[in-house]
Amino acid sequence: MRDTYARQDEEISVVGAFVAGVTVGIIAGLLFAPRAGPDIRKSLQDYGAQAMNDILETAMRTGKIYVEDLLQRSNEYLDRTVGEILGPSQRKF
Repeated sequence: MRDTYARQDEEISVVGAFVAGVTVGIIAGLLFAPRAGPDIRKSLQDYGAQAMNDILETAMRTGKIYVEDLLQRSNEYLDRTVGEILGPSQRKF
């Protein structure tokens, strides 16, 4: 369980670093832009759309991993609980 939380913290850190990188890239692009305003806005819109797609894709992968882990732990808990409940009743005296 502790590994799951550590992995989630690591994944959140990766997403945070990605978002920070996108922000720095946008600011640097604005400061050193050799093009006119409308061209820059179009480029930023395209870049923002691509960044959003990347963020959503990463979130979906992270969510899928989390749900798979949760299902596995739930199944293990259910198997253990059913074993404890049915175990004594199936013993022969």
